[in-house]
Amino acid sequence: MGKGIQGGWGFPYNITDWVPFALARGLLARGSLNDNHATTSCIIHVRVQPRASQSRVTGFRDGALRVSVTAPPQDGRANAALLGLLADTLGIAKTSLSIVRGSTSRDKVVAVEGLAAGDIQRILEPRSHSPMA
Repeated sequence: MGKGIQGGWGFPYNITDWVPFALARGLLARGSLNDNHATTSCIIHVRVQPRASQSRVTGFRDGALRVSVTAPPQDGRANAALLGLLADTLGIAKTSLSIVRGSTSRDKVVAVEGLAAGDIQRILEPRSHSPMA
């Protein structure tokens, strides 16, 4: 299985599966999620190009979502620009996104809360150059 939305690095994409996974690996503190607030969630593998001429989501290629941002990779500005662009593109709040892994790398793993993998695929499919599977 490739990277992309489901799998690749072993991240479950359903929030009920992801919470125990994240707790076991120290990615999430105990008590940080309310059990009554179980929502759909997934993980997206992202390849970021900082200092691009324009900020845009170009689609899935080689198992990762390709995103270009104009911000430089300094003081978290590119990460903030990435989360803002993804939030706008997916139509969700910026607080529904978090970088799980790769905060200082071009290759990142982003957790998306409130959207299922299929929803994200439908939103981003017109931008993709290849299938996400």
